[in-house]
Amino acid sequence: MWSIALLNLTRKLADFTFNTTYQDIPAEVVWQIKRLLLDSIGCAIAGLSTEKGKISLEFSKRLKGNTESTIIGTPNKVPSNLAAFANGELFNALDYEALTSPSGHISPFVMAAPLALAEAIRASGQELITALALSHEIGIRVARGLIPGKGFFMRIPQKGITIGLPTHGYGSAIFGGVAGAAKILGFNPDKLCHALGIAGYMCPIPVVMKFAATVPSSMSKYLSAGWISMTEVMAVLLSDLGYTGDKEILDGEFGFWKSFASEDWLPEEVIVHLGKNWFLPSSISYKAYPCCGAMHHALDCFYRILEENHLHASDIERIDILINMLADLPLWQNRRIGTHIEAQFSVAYVFSVAAHRIEIGPEWQDPRTFRNPKILKFMDKINFETYSDYQNAIDKPIVKVLARERGSGERRVYTEGTIFMDQPGLNDHQLADKFLRNVLEVLTKDQAEKAIHTIFTLEEIKDVSELLKLLRTES
Repeated sequence: MWSIALLNLTRKLADFTFNTTYQDIPAEVVWQIKRLLLDSIGCAIAGLSTEKGKISLEFSKRLKGNTESTIIGTPNKVPSNLAAFANGELFNALDYEALTSPSGHISPFVMAAPLALAEAIRASGQELITALALSHEIGIRVARGLIPGKGFFMRIPQKGITIGLPTHGYGSAIFGGVAGAAKILGFNPDKLCHALGIAGYMCPIPVVMKFAATVPSSMSKYLSAGWISMTEVMAVLLSDLGYTGDKEILDGEFGFWKSFASEDWLPEEVIVHLGKNWFLPSSISYKAYPCCGAMHHALDCFYRILEENHLHASDIERIDILINMLADLPLWQNRRIGTHIEAQFSVAYVFSVAAHRIEIGPEWQDPRTFRNPKILKFMDKINFETYSDYQNAIDKPIVKVLARERGSGERRVYTEGTIFMDQPGLNDHQLADKFLRNVLEVLTKDQAEKAIHTIFTLEEIKDVSELLKLLRTES
């Protein structure tokens, strides 16, 4: 059983949220929050072109109410809960946003609610940075304390192994989003505890493995980031009106962890060095490709082969890939691409798109791309298998390409491997380039460049609605 020091965890997180000021946040965390905001907004605007994005936008427009918060990349302002829904869905629509460890896709689940409320009350840039730092940090910390149950592992009979995912459910991120939203509204610890309790009881069940095991896939993916974000806004608004919640939602034998079907709960992991060490800077990685992160290091290898040897799809006869063990799961094995969601996870499709030098970005998931007969036929040339050893599966992808050498026409095997820890992340310039690729079909170049500058100097902005104005279109 847990020590007395680990009781009242819900209150400890509420106190931490209430007491933390902008001045308490390390400079590296501030920097990463601005980078996350830039990256996520770019992904959201690019996500407007997807079916998931279009439906989410239409849903939010249909429900009437106060025009207080912006749906990014559109002319529309809607109630804050609906803006949180639409933007949460858009952040995650392309699966192109940053990842954190161990919580994976946390930004879409913890960013949209604080952003919508910050615009609604005209919060400052420093207030938004503080709220987003808290939402990410608390989301990551709660995820660290949850141990996935064995029932969420899938057995792969042909290899005699079982596979689990980094998290069994993204619903736990709801506590981070609520903390960030409550920080924007200036909640005291008691009111925030009620909001956390309300949100915990509204949290969806963990469905990550169900998603990974199901083909055809659904637009809700591993969990609707829009639903979680909208719920976060509703939880804080209900608490603000006096609606009460379970103020000990994270505590005790029957706390959230058990209802969330976790095998165990490590509360000490949630509060270790709370306020002294911030997990965000060391846990974050930015995506260079709009697809599942399990393929990124193998894609690095593949692009190196293509570019160093000037190869094109027409030169290639066969591709063999040794890749992350997630590729043993049905979603990654799938070769029947019916939606942009399936395009994000199919190993064969992603490498076919890369072989055809389709511009990296939203075009990878455009219906004209995933229905292109040449790209679909080329998938037959792509073969992949996985390591059975987890560490090798993560660290050491190997790609082999059998191709005709340019000029001589001689058949040759090109091989490339990498250890991902040696690979640099995206720097500010590369993130800005990614942002521009994502948004220039929607925003003007002047808007986009001003948005980049405003985000990188966000702490100087007195009213974040200035930023959101730059992200709206005229029609």
